[in-house]
Amino acid sequence: MITYSVFIIFIAILLIANSYIKTTFNLFALLAIISIIFFVGFRFETGYDWAMYKSFFENDYFHGSIEFGYVYLIKALRAFFDNFQSLFFATAFLTYVFLFLGIKKYTTHIGIALFIFLLIPGFFLNTLTIMRQELAISIALYAFYFLLQRRFIPYLVLMFLAFSAHYSVLIVLVAHIIIWKFADKLSVKSYYWLIILSIPFTLVDIGSIMPVLFSGSRYEFYESGESVSLIKTVVLNGLALFYLYYTPKLKARNELNVYVIAMFVAGIVFTNVFSSVIALSRIGYYFRLYEIILVAELIFVFNKQSRLSTLCIISTFYAFLFYNALKVDMSSTETSIRLIPYQNIFLK
Repeated sequence: MITYSVFIIFIAILLIANSYIKTTFNLFALLAIISIIFFVGFRFETGYDWAMYKSFFENDYFHGSIEFGYVYLIKALRAFFDNFQSLFFATAFLTYVFLFLGIKKYTTHIGIALFIFLLIPGFFLNTLTIMRQELAISIALYAFYFLLQRRFIPYLVLMFLAFSAHYSVLIVLVAHIIIWKFADKLSVKSYYWLIILSIPFTLVDIGSIMPVLFSGSRYEFYESGESVSLIKTVVLNGLALFYLYYTPKLKARNELNVYVIAMFVAGIVFTNVFSSVIALSRIGYYFRLYEIILVAELIFVFNKQSRLSTLCIISTFYAFLFYNALKVDMSSTETSIRLIPYQNIFLK
């Protein structure tokens, strides 16, 4: 846990420097991204799926079970490198480059958004585990901006790229179109009702229908997946209601925030509906990623005297979630390769 703490503090220092030392190309934010790529891309025996991805690189017989774009990436890397570490680095590089490009499209407060990304367990820590989906999530974030600008060809190209990394992005494509067409027509009250009406689904075992819908496929195992905890569900919904209170001011700051808020609400709704199976609730991450943009914009809704204290309070809250996730990891006995202890090929 000490390694993660030192790393988070180091990135925070870089991002604070980025806020106070102005450069033409966000030098310190770029240094932060490079540091994160180093941390994630050069890890060794760290992350629940580490061994699986190592096998993906080393053994062809796994390729029929994963998305075609990722298979091509593996084959391309194997043409130049004989070390599986290249796959971890390439995935981390692509994930964080698209994340950085995406954040820049939605907010000028890049440092805050990136810092919140690190603290939300479902994002940064998941780039150490569910690599393909996190890559697709970052690409989809960047792609959605082009849809909002009615630049359909770049949008479709990027979404195809995301689809080739993780097929779940198809659900997101449909949601993108719906939100693009209707988000500016919905009131704050509508968002409250969407969240409230989705809460009863937390009591429904959605996983029980998976064998019927996906018999014989890799998704069939989701039937017996672990559920999202009640505490997490309560916290997420409470947080959503808090952020929605500031919706009018957020919309006034930036016209894109209309869609950022809608995507965030969609993430809460997806998490509620599929909370009975964590693997399914991860679909919500495509939408909840906009939470980092929402927080970065929200800070500047307050007056100058209150911004720093508000940022500290929100950051402390997310830091608690971050360290709680690491604490859960430390107590886990499901696999020998977890998030802790963190290892790096250069620091072993």
